[in-house]
Amino acid sequence: MNYIGIDPGKKGAIACVSDYGVSFICHAKSTLQEQSKWLKERRNGFAMIEKVGAMPGNGGTSMFQFGLSAGQSEGLVVGAEIAYEMIIPRKWQKEFGLLARTSKSGVKESKTLKKNRHKEMAARLFPSIEVTKDNADALLIAEYCKRLKTGTLSN
Repeated sequence: MNYIGIDPGKKGAIACVSDYGVSFICHAKSTLQEQSKWLKERRNGFAMIEKVGAMPGNGGTSMFQFGLSAGQSEGLVVGAEIAYEMIIPRKWQKEFGLLARTSKSGVKESKTLKKNRHKEMAARLFPSIEVTKDNADALLIAEYCKRLKTGTLSN
C-alpha cells in the first residue's frame, strides 16, 4: 500500500511511503505531467493533501498562486484515481510534536525555526532520504497518512 503526502505550493512536494518504508519524492517544481505520471504509478494507495488557507502578510497574487497549486494537487490525485483526504496542518503536526512554540513571554517561534524542526523530524524518520525544508512536510504528511490508515497513531 502507498501512503502519499502532498504539501502544495511553489516549494512543496509529494512524498510516498509504502508498507515497506521506502519513500519516493516528487518535487513541486516537476511539471504537472510528471506529477500526474508519478501519482498514477502509485495509485494503489491513499493520499493526504494539506488543507491550506490564506496566510497573513501574503499578497493577492501569491495567495492566488498558492490556491491554484492546492487545486492542482487535488485534481492530480483525482485524475490518478487515488482516494484522498484533506488534512489541516495542526492535525498532522500534533502527531510529531511539531505544533508552533510560544515562549513564556508570548513570542512565537520564527517560521525558519519551525521549518528546521520539521526537517529534523523527517530526517530522523527517513534517514535514507535526502530531507530538505521543501520536502520535509510532504514526508511527514505521508507518514501521518500511513499511521492513520494502519492504526498506529500515537495520539
